[in-house]
Amino acid sequence: MRENKFRAWDKENNKMIGPFEVGSELSMLWKPEMQYTGLKDKSKKEVYEGDIIKTEERQTWGDDKIGIYKVKWNNERFRFAVVNKEGHEWSLRKIQDTSNWIERIGNMHSNPELLKG
Repeated sequence: MRENKFRAWDKENNKMIGPFEVGSELSMLWKPEMQYTGLKDKSKKEVYEGDIIKTEERQTWGDDKIGIYKVKWNNERFRFAVVNKEGHEWSLRKIQDTSNWIERIGNMHSNPELLKG
């Protein structure tokens, strides 16, 4: 089962806060905005909503899905998804067991340039 923890972006100090659980002291000070997906990348770093990941494995996803993606919550399907620069979206649920070939390379706040064409 996935841990229920979050991160938040401190705009004033330009840094990430967390992880923290809802109801904790930090969650009273910061709006929980980036939820943990339950997935870790190949370096065992936790992957959160708003993170930017890079995929490299051709055999599992195919050439059209290799690249850089932003992790987001898909309200319509009630699960996490990844979106590429062109706006194409795939379910993160399908890659839960593939954390050995994804790499967290940043997040949408610290590294927005990674998502630009």
